[in-house]
Amino acid sequence: MTKRPDDAEFSQKLRSGDVEAFRQFFRQRSPEVLALCRHILRNAQDAEDVTADVFLEVWSRRHRFDPQKGNLRSYILMLARSRAIDLYRKKAKLQARVEQPIAAEELPETATSPQHDVSMNEFRRFAESALDDITAEERAVIELSVFEGMSHAQIANCVDSPLGTVKSHIRRGLEKLRQKLKQWEA
Repeated sequence: MTKRPDDAEFSQKLRSGDVEAFRQFFRQRSPEVLALCRHILRNAQDAEDVTADVFLEVWSRRHRFDPQKGNLRSYILMLARSRAIDLYRKKAKLQARVEQPIAAEELPETATSPQHDVSMNEFRRFAESALDDITAEERAVIELSVFEGMSHAQIANCVDSPLGTVKSHIRRGLEKLRQKLKQWEA
């Protein structure tokens, strides 16, 4: 039976690019990382995603790890904790955003003519009806893209959906809004 390498051996082999050592390290440490992520996120799929991302980052940035500053186990657990907390906060922020839409009184006021006000009120009603025509998923991802400036990959991570699904929701939602806008212009 072969001796199981310790973190010092793993860190040395990882830094040199030893793929088999990385596989062994993953098998050895992933249950602990996954358990930590599950504890923080309370969601198995999110925990698995964060665990995979953490190990991918450890592999892709293996040259950055300095064994003189600490051991590999502590490093990977700290990294996992940080990523899990980041995701938890993003999801909480998204949930708060979805539950509390912007109130009309929060929007800035401008001095305009009565005719402009009537036209804007009419357009606002039209826009609200257009937004009612898209699904909640389409609306949520469009809002994250437009108002939060998130990339498609960040949105996929935030709403816990595959990247292709997020892109489809955005494309379909925007197309529906475009068609409604064409009706308004006519």
